[in-house]
Amino acid sequence: MERICAKCHQSKPIEEFLQTSSPFHPGGYTIYCTNCLEEMVPPDDLRAVDKLMAWLDWPFLVPQWTKCYRNAKSQALHLYKQLMKDRPQYQTLDWKETNDKWKEAMELGVMDEKIPDINQAWLREMKLKWPADVERTVEDYRYLEDFYNDLISTQNITSATQRDDAKRLCEVGLLATKKIRQGLPAKDEMAGLMAI
Repeated sequence: MERICAKCHQSKPIEEFLQTSSPFHPGGYTIYCTNCLEEMVPPDDLRAVDKLMAWLDWPFLVPQWTKCYRNAKSQALHLYKQLMKDRPQYQTLDWKETNDKWKEAMELGVMDEKIPDINQAWLREMKLKWPADVERTVEDYRYLEDFYNDLISTQNITSATQRDDAKRLCEVGLLATKKIRQGLPAKDEMAGLMAI
């Protein structure tokens, strides 16, 4: 059985299309072939992949997707398709069910534990963005990111110098907060905050 792809307009075997129970796809298969979908959806953009999975009504299993991406890069969808086909436990899942589980993990603050590959990538990114002579914890990086994003969104910070000053303010704020929590005097750090 053949089907014509709505994007590349080539007639291809039905196996080159993704099978789905989504009502958006006549005949139980996507209107686009897997190759075209891979061209349309960047595999490293998890939001775009999530939208694709919602459109397909496929479960978006982020740890499995990141493994597929790590192993196959631009061909991650082909590998994920094979994983969905080969594992019976995934065939009964749909996008809403898995999305509800991700929402719950986010609300409980355990998202990092559910996606270790992404957590490691985030930590590498944070170490580059916030270099330090001392080892920082995940909580330190979250504090820095939250403080910095709050400054950027509430203050008129437009130049590179202002962004550098905002980062310094965040770092001094982190030091002051840690000392205060330990019951230690933070006079020097508070003076540093005022100087920035």
